[in-house]
Amino acid sequence: MNTMKSPTDAVKTPVISGGLFVINRTWWEQLGKYDQKLDIWGGENFEISFKAWMCGGSLEIVPCSRVGHVFRKFHPYTFPAGNAATYTKNTRRVAEVWMDDFKRYYYAARPGAKEKDFGNIDERVNLRANLSCRSFHWYLENIYPELELPNIDELASGQLRQEDACLDVFKKQLGDKPALSDCVSPKDSQEWIYNKKGFIITYNGLCLAISDQLVVVIANCNKDDSHQLWVRKGRSIIHIKSKKCLDSLHASSSGLTISDCGAGLYTQLWDFTLELQAQQIV
Repeated sequence: MNTMKSPTDAVKTPVISGGLFVINRTWWEQLGKYDQKLDIWGGENFEISFKAWMCGGSLEIVPCSRVGHVFRKFHPYTFPAGNAATYTKNTRRVAEVWMDDFKRYYYAARPGAKEKDFGNIDERVNLRANLSCRSFHWYLENIYPELELPNIDELASGQLRQEDACLDVFKKQLGDKPALSDCVSPKDSQEWIYNKKGFIITYNGLCLAISDQLVVVIANCNKDDSHQLWVRKGRSIIHIKSKKCLDSLHASSSGLTISDCGAGLYTQLWDFTLELQAQQIV
């Protein structure tokens, strides 16, 4: 993160250990101390590091500082749910509060985390808002630009929005119609992935498709089904087979449809909250 002019110079670091640091007590209290709903051990290093940088502070390694850390041969505490499960629960909680839509990468690396309860995060979300903390995108660009994001199949993800309304599958089944609802985060049923194959995929692995009546429905993903393939052009989402655009004009009555594409039509303009590989948009 910076060039040392002397071997004794402090070095800025994106992440530190969660238990071996010095911090001003007042600043520590303003940052909300440790998240009290993180269980036992694991994830606190990420939470402390993210919020320190994103909320106006910095982290430095001081070469001339010495800290002793003596490990026991056994844990002085127990993990009722197991070490791995506790770590997963804690890190999911951190991802949901601090990583914004980049949490998609966390879930790509730890898909089992989606099934772990992480508790109520309202207090931590409000803390972040009250401190006017920066975005995780800012953290990656300014604090850890050396970090290369993994090359995954996704081109965009997160909520699929029209202003304050989001495409939502609620708890619907195969063949049902998705709808627009008020955007809420985090909310699994408003989470979507657009991938390189042209699929728009729900949080539970189903695909956005077109019925024979040209209405948008949810279907099992099938790479050979041309009714499920889409391409993005600017902010429009175009059904490849019909060359028509995803349209919310009649969403409140008959559901989402596809219709002839029109330049600048509001009901045909869609935004993902996270562009993973924006250069792929045609």
